Amino acid sequence: MTPVFTISGVQCIPPTGVNASDGTYDDRVHITWNASPGATSYQVWKSISADTGSAVWIDTPTSTSYDDFSLQGNVTYYYRIKASNGSQTSGFSVYDTGYRYQPMPNVPGNPSPSNGASNIPRSGQVLSWTGGGGVGIVQYALRIEANPNPGFYAGFGSITGTSWQIPFELEAGTVYYWGIRSRDEAGQIVDSPIWQFTAAYTYADLIPTALSISQGSIEPDAPITLSLTVRNQGTYPSNGGSYARFYLSRSAGAKEQQLYPLWTSVSQLQPGQEQTITCATTLVNLQAG
Repeated sequence: MTPVFTISGVQCIPPTGVNASDGTYDDRVHITWNASPGATSYQVWKSISADTGSAVWIDTPTSTSYDDFSLQGNVTYYYRIKASNGSQTSGFSVYDTGYRYQPMPNVPGNPSPSNGASNIPRSGQVLSWTGGGGVGIVQYALRIEANPNPGFYAGFGSITGTSWQIPFELEAGTVYYWGIRSRDEAGQIVDSPIWQFTAAYTYADLIPTALSISQGSIEPDAPITLSLTVRNQGTYPSNGGSYARFYLSRSAGAKEQQLYPLWTSVSQLQPGQEQTITCATTLVNLQAG
């Protein structure tokens, strides 16, 4: 039953026709209601549930409209109005719900490489996407892994703009899965779909092409310097951690004795690039004749 009070023969009736805007504005909820006979002011109450016990008084306008700016975006509020004639106040009106529109971040899209792309370079590849929207500055976190449910690799604040260069070497012929999470200044989060690409099936292939004695002669316990030319005949740069070992044997293809030092480093070589390395060693245990 609607509470009704009688003051000097005039009833103080709760307002009717309460209407709160639903996402019409991005900075407020606009509430209107019908005038109550004899009322000189109104009380605006709001809550975040239909329970009147949680309603909070927020203002006392004298007109039949009110703009509520004190609210969070995309949260539904329940508005009730009381009428007052200065001596008595009516009960609550029927509530109406309203909310302030708050733009969400755009769902990240337009991935590059495109979803399902193949033959992606194994090093230096840049991932990019489109984003924006939301409230204020939008930040991005990136997930990437050779797993359909990739974990996060780069967190919020570590990515500038909407692109990111992969800092590690991709495995040849491997399918990688990646996605973007957006977060705006209001803390709203939106995830992209999970995209995928396949790394190029390329390898480095280091081949020794020439071996010679650049100093000394082949004699028992003689110091000599060996020169070896190494060529990358593959289609991918070598990793710079390669090395060559030199052996002494009495038959072709055998490895009877490894010469000291045990290995000689080979620099990173681009496809088709060569390097000549040297090994200064002593022919110990070499038998005359």
